[in-house]
Amino acid sequence: MPLHRTVSYDAIGASKLFTDYLAGELADRFAGDPFDLENHVALARELKKRDYPRVELLERLAGYNQELGAGEATLLNIDLIKKPHTFVVCTGQQPTIGTGPLYTIYKAMTCTILARQLTALAGDLTFVPVFWCASEDHDLEEMNHVWVPTDGEPKRIRAKLTNTGQPAETVRVDKRVRAAFDELVAAIPDTDFKRDVVALLTPESRDTLGTWFNRILLRLFTDQGLITLEPRLIREFGVPVLQHELETWNESSEQLAAGAEALEARGYDPSFDGDPKVHCFYIEDGKRGRIKTYADCCILGGAMVERRELPVHLDDHIDRFSPDASLRPIVQSSILPVTTYVAGPGEVAYFAQLAEMHAHFGVPMPLIYPRASVTLLEGSVIRAMEKYGLALESLFEDPKKHLDAVERPSGDDALPKAIDALREDFRTRIDAMRPDVEALGEGTAKVYNKVTARIAKDLDYVHKRVTGAIDEAAGVGERQLERVFHSAFPRGKPQERVHNVLYYLAKYGVEMTRSLALAVQGPPREHVVYSVNPRHPLPDDDA
Repeated sequence: MPLHRTVSYDAIGASKLFTDYLAGELADRFAGDPFDLENHVALARELKKRDYPRVELLERLAGYNQELGAGEATLLNIDLIKKPHTFVVCTGQQPTIGTGPLYTIYKAMTCTILARQLTALAGDLTFVPVFWCASEDHDLEEMNHVWVPTDGEPKRIRAKLTNTGQPAETVRVDKRVRAAFDELVAAIPDTDFKRDVVALLTPESRDTLGTWFNRILLRLFTDQGLITLEPRLIREFGVPVLQHELETWNESSEQLAAGAEALEARGYDPSFDGDPKVHCFYIEDGKRGRIKTYADCCILGGAMVERRELPVHLDDHIDRFSPDASLRPIVQSSILPVTTYVAGPGEVAYFAQLAEMHAHFGVPMPLIYPRASVTLLEGSVIRAMEKYGLALESLFEDPKKHLDAVERPSGDDALPKAIDALREDFRTRIDAMRPDVEALGEGTAKVYNKVTARIAKDLDYVHKRVTGAIDEAAGVGERQLERVFHSAFPRGKPQERVHNVLYYLAKYGVEMTRSLALAVQGPPREHVVYSVNPRHPLPDDDA
């Protein structure tokens, strides 16, 4: 029996835009078919004509990754970036506590797998995996927590960080974050692998949210050559895009609106509105806020400046400007030779709206390749599925639909009724004989009443135990079913959007990620359901 099988994205509730994208029905909104790997190689050959700050990238990335403890494979890939035949398979995510949901790991895994496949295909070109840690983001409420699996509802572990406008790149791993780290360590199962997982997770004293996040990724993918970066390392190289945005933000807003209209015409909800705005944030006094625009002026932090002065402020304060989510992909592809971006469903929706934006800035749009999508199943969950006859697709449905799969013990109605009938017959017969017994004398009647009362009480107790045992058997089944759904579809969401990887690494070892990588080598056209324990394979389709 197999360790992994697939189900359709429809089964896990993926959006129509995402499933249509997989089916090729949005081809005109993207740079090409991502599943034809020759398209990635062809784009790389086109990008060879463009200039990138390769030597400067090498210097910045080598120093940063080496400081975070990068392995030899990563440092070799960084060295390759200086060469004009090297290109980037990029992915990214905000720096969440403990790497956040499982999909972060699946992004990095897909990125490294695809880079190897493209390098093998191209022959004379090299592709390296880069993880863009979006640490300039300031929505700490999205980054300050992690969910750990339990036998029931997952446990939420939260660092006491609130939204104050502070970018994650400046948030230190202080006592608030370390308290969450300690709680996370305590929540990880005590196994033979726990010591290794704690070593993987432990921050350094000088870490910020961004460096801690990337440090974990580098430790986890030490042999796969993953390169990590934070925007602050290379912000100056994005100045041409930012300057163009500050000079033409009305036009870029129109292009974003055109993308929104194109999606709305097909019945999709756009990710970005088309309202006129500068698609940048400004950082002042450690707080990141959107640049507010008016007729002839803008608000930068607490100051009002004329619109024509915006580019001057950029020249003077490069480190204070950062792109929003709609402009970030343009900045990425202007700095790095990105042929491919590995995206989750939400990011696919972003890029579906950005074709016009890429054209406006003269930056080639990368191919958008979907990340692997996986549900991890433990042996106890698989056994419960087999016991109650649950199909894989059932894992992503409302559990109430499957409670009738819990069989109550056979004869569960008949046995209590038989005991009830016995109790009633006993009382009837005892009452009928009582006058004759009382006629035999007071002493005899007293013994008779005492013994028959005890028998009646014992029959009541038997009835209670039998019905209790029946209810308990049904209750155990219901609890087993609930655990199945808490594991596969926690909080009514796909597991990959909730659970953290560290729980699974503690139970099954870091080698689990390597065996999982073998299961997601192919094009991610469907959602993978994977058994983390080789001793508990998934049931066959016809089982």
